[in-house]
Amino acid sequence: MAQFGPSGGRGGAESAATADTMQEMTVEELRAKYGSKMEIQSEDNMLLSMGPQHPSTHGVLRLLLELDGEIVVNLAPDIGFLHTGIEKNMEAKTFTKALVMTDRMDYLAPMSNNLGYVLAIEKLLGIEVPQRTKYIRTIFDEMSRICDHLTCVAAGGLELGAFTAFLYAVEGREFIWDIIEEVTGQRLMATYARIGGVKEDITDDTAKKWRELVPHLDYL
Repeated sequence: MAQFGPSGGRGGAESAATADTMQEMTVEELRAKYGSKMEIQSEDNMLLSMGPQHPSTHGVLRLLLELDGEIVVNLAPDIGFLHTGIEKNMEAKTFTKALVMTDRMDYLAPMSNNLGYVLAIEKLLGIEVPQRTKYIRTIFDEMSRICDHLTCVAAGGLELGAFTAFLYAVEGREFIWDIIEEVTGQRLMATYARIGGVKEDITDDTAKKWRELVPHLDYL
């Protein structure tokens, strides 16, 4: 079982070596190495590192578990593994080329990151966008945010065994993605906001379709 520290993942022989020695560490040594502040309830209990892994923990999360037999009596979350090096990659790209990477920061609400990035660039360059552009950006940013919330609620419900709630929330998200796809050409990482504007104007019936969809989402 590979073990990971706060600075990131380990691989190969180093992972195997860590797995062999973890259970031999004292509690103090383990805390110093892995950065956990968990108060151990009993020195007789087993300490087990769960993760980081995906998708069972819905992200790159590591949990340090204290086990009394098969019972989890304590745990400490160890976050910070989701480092994709986006900032460093963007250093070697132009403002425009770096924009596509902002979608990947949060693929469930990519337009939020698109908007934050282009607003920063526009402020640096002194660009003032038309009022219509501001409205379109905000509307699609909010649509993207709603999709993010629906996904989180759906996943949370699924963890609690509420499979029906998961289906309803995902259905609502798919309907919104249909509108987003019609305008942007993509359901997820559309890179819709652009420096100085947006990728495409809305279609003639975008507002009509949204008005028809809103009552359908009321049950959520």
